[in-house]
Amino acid sequence: MKRPTAFVLFVTHILPLLLLLSAFNACSTETKQPIATLMGTTMGTQWHIKLHPIPENKLAQLKHTLEQQLIAINNTFSTYQTDSAISRFNRFKSKEAFAVSAEFVTVINAAQSVSKASQGAFDITIAPLINLWGFGKAFKVSIPTDQQIETAKRTVGFQHLIVQTSPPALYKTIPSLHIDLSAIAKGYAVDQLATTLEQHGIQNYMVEIGGEIRLKGRNAYGNNWQIAIQKPDATQSEHTQQLISLAQTAIATSGDYYNYFEANGKRYSHTINPISGKPITHNLASVTVLHRSAMMADAYATALSVLGAEKGMALAEHLHLAVTMLIRDDKHFISKTSSHFPLENE
Repeated sequence: MKRPTAFVLFVTHILPLLLLLSAFNACSTETKQPIATLMGTTMGTQWHIKLHPIPENKLAQLKHTLEQQLIAINNTFSTYQTDSAISRFNRFKSKEAFAVSAEFVTVINAAQSVSKASQGAFDITIAPLINLWGFGKAFKVSIPTDQQIETAKRTVGFQHLIVQTSPPALYKTIPSLHIDLSAIAKGYAVDQLATTLEQHGIQNYMVEIGGEIRLKGRNAYGNNWQIAIQKPDATQSEHTQQLISLAQTAIATSGDYYNYFEANGKRYSHTINPISGKPITHNLASVTVLHRSAMMADAYATALSVLGAEKGMALAEHLHLAVTMLIRDDKHFISKTSSHFPLENE
């Protein structure tokens, strides 16, 4: 739903960024205690952090630490950096072991677990199909033939990626296999920044990268952080669909209503179903997932978006996920939540 950026699929989550800005604004005036703000750019998007309390003279060093952390993450997961670990792996045309970091294996294992749980609805090897439909690095209107889709599908499949934990390494059963972690790496980065903040003794924070959010503690008023889930139709006078109060969780949203193209009177969503090889056509407009891990919330938001309302909600209930969905009904949106939403905060 976003425009193409430095990670091919980092474009898929605009909605939660809007949620975050709403929450930030709500905490920025007439606060009972000062809120520190840190921000910058990474992964082709922006990152923001709100935190308290922290001495003013420690902010600059903290920001430097976080920026170095983000650079290291980009050096591993950016498909736009030719010397990144993931780019080197994608160029590696062999079935032999490719040595990677333990960090790399952690993210791959998380992605593979979501792929298995969703029966392939989430698949980090989907890049050939994304590019085929014109939603890759160079955006273009493209409607492939069925034969082209079937050809691309032969180079896609999470089952063709084998993970070795010790020593950390990856194997391809198809030498041409490519991976793209854009639908999970931002969430991973959010988790890493949150961990760093806690290591510095900060227990009240909100971290956001390109729309993926993780928060803990209280806002400046001493209350839970307030997150507004926004309606997909930005032209409506009342934008907020739902307001939730959170104290310790992560949140991610995926939707299909910003990044798409129209051809011959038909709308083609950027969200591709790895099984069919085609854009989704169901009536699920957006799905928001709460999870203790931003990485997992990020991945499951994409998986459920691909599955659609009925199958997605069934999986959410099976996995005890806290989920809320916005479903199209003619010109309106219907809200549907899982039995575990909102997530209990501990």
